[in-house]
Amino acid sequence: MASPEKKKKPKRFFDDDDDDFFVMKPKKTKNPTVKPEEVKVEKPKETSDTNITIKRRAEYPPKLPLPPESNKMNLPSRPTAEQSKAEIPTSDDFGESFHTAQAASDTEEIFEVPRPLTAATEPIEIIEDGEDSDGEDSDGEDSDGEDSDGEFEELIKKHAAKNSDGREASRQYEITVTSKLGVEEKHKITCFGEETFLTVMERLKLQAAVQFVPFRLRGGYLIWIEGRLELKPFFRPSTLRIPEPSKPNEKTPINCLYVPESARKNFEEIYEEFSRTREAELEVSDDEDIEIVACKNGEDEKEEDLEKKSEYFVVGLKGKDNKRVEAEVGPQTKIRALLEHYLKTKGIDEKLVTRARLVFDDEDLNLDGVVGDTELEEDFEVQVYIN
Repeated sequence: MASPEKKKKPKRFFDDDDDDFFVMKPKKTKNPTVKPEEVKVEKPKETSDTNITIKRRAEYPPKLPLPPESNKMNLPSRPTAEQSKAEIPTSDDFGESFHTAQAASDTEEIFEVPRPLTAATEPIEIIEDGEDSDGEDSDGEDSDGEDSDGEFEELIKKHAAKNSDGREASRQYEITVTSKLGVEEKHKITCFGEETFLTVMERLKLQAAVQFVPFRLRGGYLIWIEGRLELKPFFRPSTLRIPEPSKPNEKTPINCLYVPESARKNFEEIYEEFSRTREAELEVSDDEDIEIVACKNGEDEKEEDLEKKSEYFVVGLKGKDNKRVEAEVGPQTKIRALLEHYLKTKGIDEKLVTRARLVFDDEDLNLDGVVGDTELEEDFEVQVYIN
């Protein structure tokens, strides 16, 4: 029995892969592979420097003769090979062109052209401390609050420097500071008239720290009680213009409050110290009013006396002996007083006189009347008759 012919399996040119990828196998060829022949590269023959220079000379045309100096023109010189190579941009130059341009623009210098100076200059106006340019006082309100505060501070500094003298440098002040920051505290310190309040406060803090006393003297504002004024750090006791005490070695007291910023503007309405000073000022003003009224009353009395004296005049009294007895009388002088003055001057006892008459211009004067009811004037004479 004939065996069946075996069928040849087709040749597979690829292998299965786990990831279902196909890897192609190279086909087998019957012809053997031919290796490529090695190409031999011949080295260039070494040439001497003289041969190179001869070849280079042969490449370039011969030089032409130079023109005379008279025909020379101001032509730009021909760039050398090195310069031409430097001018040719490379790939790196193209890559860095943007960054280099930006760096160059950042480092570019800016030159400021100075303005021309003119010969004519504006006149400089000098303003004194007490007056403005228009002749008005410098205490007026400015449109800008900050400018006015700065000018006020500068004015105070100049005024203090101008009016400082040797007496204020040696004059002693006793400053009492009552802190209102939390629990009330009182501190005292002695200073001279030319010390600033900034220095005084620093010394006061150091004094409290050395004595181990808890102090609340930070973040507040110093207020003068009697003057109702905020004391700036550059103020001095001499700038307050407090009158000197009667005794030469007596210290001048200055009472202050140290208040928080919330009470900086309305401290008079918050703290009772200012109401006490106001009551004391009212009492002093009342006493002054009483003194003024008393002075006015005294002056009125003097004026009345002067008026009365101006109304008085002198008259003469004559008796039988024709001796003149002068008497100063006024409109309210009684006629009987003239008779009593005459009897007293003559030494006659009134009890011995039973009847008496005063006659002026041939008319008897009423003894119960006054001079104002008569026509008596300066240097007139009255006749006296006694029985």
